[in-house]
Amino acid sequence: ILVIGTTNDPATPLEGTRATARQLEDAYLIVVSGDGHLGYRRSDCARAIVDDYFVNGKTPSTRTIDCGTRSTTSAMFTTTSPSCHAD
Repeated sequence: ILVIGTTNDPATPLEGTRATARQLEDAYLIVVSGDGHLGYRRSDCARAIVDDYFVNGKTPSTRTIDCGTRSTTSAMFTTTSPSCHAD
């Protein structure tokens, strides 16, 4: 299960998203830095991870992925990019 949270989401605060991911067996948490709801729409990094999961059945290499503040698709599974890295 992929769980996406945005750092400044007024509808679903990130701490609640983190708690949900901890309670779900085999969950992967994707954190998008920014304001508002709908992290999937706001981040190329999050979209790339989710799309790869649904299209190719590929799961992230770690349980928590920080998609940062910049949009990117090129470094979705690496720890070297500041815009999308695994914790």
